Amino acid sequence: ITGTETSGKASFVNMLLAEEVSEEPANATILYKDADNAKIHAITNEEERTIAEHNEFKEATKDEQTFISCKMPVPFLNENKLTLIDTPQTDGNHYLYVADSLLFVLNADSNLTGNELDMAVQIKEQAPELPIHFLLCNTDRNTDSQEVMERTEKIISRIDAYFPKAKAFTYSTYGEGNNQINEFSAFTRSIMGGHSLEQERASKILYYIRKSIKYLLLKREEVENSLIDNIKWN
Repeated sequence: ITGTETSGKASFVNMLLAEEVSEEPANATILYKDADNAKIHAITNEEERTIAEHNEFKEATKDEQTFISCKMPVPFLNENKLTLIDTPQTDGNHYLYVADSLLFVLNADSNLTGNELDMAVQIKEQAPELPIHFLLCNTDRNTDSQEVMERTEKIISRIDAYFPKAKAFTYSTYGEGNNQINEFSAFTRSIMGGHSLEQERASKILYYIRKSIKYLLLKREEVENSLIDNIKWN
């Protein structure tokens, strides 16, 4: 889950997790996975550390270079056999390749802009095999008004022009939580149907193997150059 509408995204994630995990949009990428016991790790290029306090978690979410693995009991994720990756909208996001599908979050309170569409198109170009669907965040209390419904329809028709296979889900920040969770459960089942996940995941694993080998080679070169410099110096 990523996109241009960050505050609505944070609200939506909190609803799915059934608790106020984050009061504000995170800069870090956070993986939420259902587990019997809560266990949170913050991972950077330098270290992996356990997070025990909420303040530590809040601080870790501010760093865009940090990946946070958050395992805890989440009924929605358990019932739907899902793992959620909440990532900020950044260029060259390599977490795209670990996802089975992507939910792009838009602000439904205003008309869809060219800039927002460009960002979604860039993701499609970066990961052409990744199915992209849309979450329209509505913060208007009167979601049934004619104006809101017409604007939502207009946004969906524009999405269809660029992403004909995409589906859209409308989320209201003032809506009843349980009803929206049930509707979203049905939505996730509809977008995950018909995928050969085993085959798709195999190719994604290969992508990370290539990245890892390239990274190890760079590190080896750094060590070799350091040794050469030490020999010359001594």
